[in-house]
Amino acid sequence: MNTTVAARRPSAADDATAYRASALTCLLLLALPFTQFGHGYWTSVQGAMFLLVVLFIRKTISTLDFLLFTIIALTMLSSLLGHLYADTLFHSFLRIIRQIVCIYVIVCAAGTVSWRPKPYFFDRLLPAVILLLSLMVVAQFVTYTLFGWSRLFVPVEYFISGLSTIADRVIELGMARGFVASVRASGPFAEPSYFGFVALSLAMLVFRGVPGPRRQLLLLGAMLMALVCAKSASGVPLLVLLSLFAFRKQLTVLHWFGIAAALATGLVAAELL
Repeated sequence: MNTTVAARRPSAADDATAYRASALTCLLLLALPFTQFGHGYWTSVQGAMFLLVVLFIRKTISTLDFLLFTIIALTMLSSLLGHLYADTLFHSFLRIIRQIVCIYVIVCAAGTVSWRPKPYFFDRLLPAVILLLSLMVVAQFVTYTLFGWSRLFVPVEYFISGLSTIADRVIELGMARGFVASVRASGPFAEPSYFGFVALSLAMLVFRGVPGPRRQLLLLGAMLMALVCAKSASGVPLLVLLSLFAFRKQLTVLHWFGIAAALATGLVAAELL
């Protein structure tokens, strides 16, 4: 006799958990381009994002996870042994404690299975963030390259203090000393390396949930164009490799030749500009 098991209908608690997860992931995604904004870590968008994670996650951790976390924490604290008599010992201790707390939160979040955003996250919100970020980087590159404008670069006072590679500051230094500064587009971040990391993270989300290969290719193409404009030496090849691996079963020999030609042209153009 064949028997079938009826699927369990989502309860009110399940719906509430799904809503909380969707709300959190949407907030984190919208705040991601502004993580470097603020006057210090705890008074910044980055600090607010961390606080949101602490409030939303289920703070559960298995025995094995706790053992691994303890080993990591003790290893980090052991780095202070060589600085016991340094003037900066207390500040170094506070920094490591902060890092240990962050690692604990990450371990707890990794074990939380309820972080599953609803479809509109991948259908609308994620593409909007990717296209706006890419457009900002391309616009910075075009206006700076053709007209020498720095108006689209984020002013230095918007960023968390302690950064010394901000385009706005380099441009001002060049103007004060009478030379033309050469900077790279970086979107809402302090330097292109931050944008490269965010672009690759967003690419993984595209592979994870954006429906349809055409929409995926459109978003990946927009990010690739922005990475080329930012002259990201690591972001461009990594995004290309990730994309080729993801679409390897759908590419013909002609596609491979076209991709190679486009990459060569893009790299040459980036060097010339």
